[in-house]
Amino acid sequence: LARTLNNLGNAYRTQAQLGKEPVANLARAIATYTEAATIHRQPGLERDLAETLNNLGNAYVTQAELGQEPVVNLERAMAALKEAATIRREMGLERDLAATLANLGNAYLTQAQLGKEPVANLERAIAAYTEATTTYRQPGLERELATTLNNLGNAYRTQSQLGKEPVANLEQAIAAFTEATTIFRQPGLERDLAQTLNNLGIAYRTQAQLGKDPVANLARAIAAYTEATTIRRQPGLERDLAETLNNLGIAYLTQALLGKEPVANLERAIAALTEATTIRRQPGLERDLAQTLNNLGVAYLTQAQLGQEPVANLERAIAALTEATTIRRQPGLERDLAGTLNNLGVAYRTQAQMG
Repeated sequence: LARTLNNLGNAYRTQAQLGKEPVANLARAIATYTEAATIHRQPGLERDLAETLNNLGNAYVTQAELGQEPVVNLERAMAALKEAATIRREMGLERDLAATLANLGNAYLTQAQLGKEPVANLERAIAAYTEATTTYRQPGLERELATTLNNLGNAYRTQSQLGKEPVANLEQAIAAFTEATTIFRQPGLERDLAQTLNNLGIAYRTQAQLGKDPVANLARAIAAYTEATTIRRQPGLERDLAETLNNLGIAYLTQALLGKEPVANLERAIAALTEATTIRRQPGLERDLAQTLNNLGVAYLTQAQLGQEPVANLERAIAALTEATTIRRQPGLERDLAGTLNNLGVAYRTQAQMG
């Protein structure tokens, strides 16, 4: 019965992953796994218990990612995954243990991103991912290794964003992402490669913003983003493409602000950001659209300040920034709105100074 219940839970979870009543099917999966775990607590069924607890933990993590009581569901996930890891460690089940540790790392990382003890949870995530990568370095586990390295890189990058040894943690993130991209260059892993390249680009750009070899790191970011956009031009990846184009535009804009081929880099930024706005005009992407419109407005404004078609570029800047402010007047976006209003004020002032 317990084995059947575990399989039934997997079926419910798969339905949820396919978008079929995800919250309801995950609730069914959790109930089924919980019942199976109760049965598996008999002596001699430890291995089955660990498998079911691992599945239960994953279901709780997915519920949390769907916004269902995220903090509480992540705590439940951690409890299940920790118990599974303890059993698998005692039984010497290295590969199974690595899978559970990777899942546990995901739970800790998500908790940190929700603002729950972020530094401590990121340290726990890094420890779990690091131990998992040690096992995944065995032959035949390259894909699992690359996925875990990408997650490890995200954990290090998030630590740096919290001000925790930012340069050192970014270097660790870059090392993890770089190794992951090497593995993901195998045929059939293009989507994973693009995601990791996008993450790598963000890490390089952040290094540049911290004043660490800014021109060189921005050039590396641009190279990573450019390769990612090439992959993400496949049908069905439009949202991912827009994200990378937005990041690419920011990198070009930052290069221009550093005085590196300013006019040419601003033209490249405007091209990337314009394409991103076209994609982000889909329903449900309003916040992303506002972000890109703000960046586009700043690029046009900077072009005008450099004397490039100042009248026309200021009009374009004002149009983009005005549209962004309209979107950002939604509750909860006050900080973003303030930034865009400031940029819009600069554009109007520049226009006034030109007479």
